[in-house]
Amino acid sequence: MMKHLTLIILILVFLASAGTAIAQNLKGLWIGGLVSDTTGVPVLNTNYVLHVKQQMGSIVSGRAYVLERRFQFEGILDFIGMIKDDRLDVVELKINSSKTPVATKFLCIKNMDLKITLGKGKDILQGHWTGKMEDRSPCTAGGAYLSRYNTENEGLVPPATMRTILADTGPIRFLNTNLSEPVVINVSSRTVHLMLNDYQKEDNDTVSVYQNRRPFIKKLAIFTIPYLKTLKFDVNSDMQELVLVAENLGRVPPNTSTLTIDDGVTTQKVSIVATKQISAVIYLKYTGK
Repeated sequence: MMKHLTLIILILVFLASAGTAIAQNLKGLWIGGLVSDTTGVPVLNTNYVLHVKQQMGSIVSGRAYVLERRFQFEGILDFIGMIKDDRLDVVELKINSSKTPVATKFLCIKNMDLKITLGKGKDILQGHWTGKMEDRSPCTAGGAYLSRYNTENEGLVPPATMRTILADTGPIRFLNTNLSEPVVINVSSRTVHLMLNDYQKEDNDTVSVYQNRRPFIKKLAIFTIPYLKTLKFDVNSDMQELVLVAENLGRVPPNTSTLTIDDGVTTQKVSIVATKQISAVIYLKYTGK
């Protein structure tokens, strides 16, 4: 029988780490288009911009822009991503805003598996995507071809939209808080069991947890007795984001808690400190392939 291991990891929102692994520098703008898997033609004449705003080792994050010319709609989504060898795994989190004459359910929240090609005359991200609409119905899968922002591809984005993208230089925020640097937890199963409890002693702390920016645990008063919850990965993604938001600071600030992640093989305990200004971020990375 495989030994069940326990690891203890400390997350301080002021000094969190995503690792210092050497990875390709992907910061900046990537511009291109989406195509259909079945026909190879553009999907509704859609251009796509990936703005990698932050990179910490192999972890990237930023905003994605969907620009559809025929129906004249635009969508903006936050995303996270992880570099592994010559691949970039992108997970769009949620639609932040959209301008469209049709229902926003037609905007697709995508997972992308992109091959990275750098230094051969043109930097390229190219690969496959799948996804779901906001109502969770599946999107038609397709491909993506993006190249680093240059004079050849800048015409794909309307000038006013490009000015908006270039002016967006601030950090990604969520629910009016900054996000800590993420800590990556490797898990060997797509279904993990979470236990959340107060750290050391109860002091009236309340937290909310978001999975890929969607509510997962809402305004939970935490005690020393753990609260149990099962998390399932999206079938099309090997990475899930958890954001722990402090709803209050308890009787003794800051808000402290312990999150335990059990994948059936390894139990990993994460001690978390959150404030009203900074929310703690954890990436769960499936490594069971």
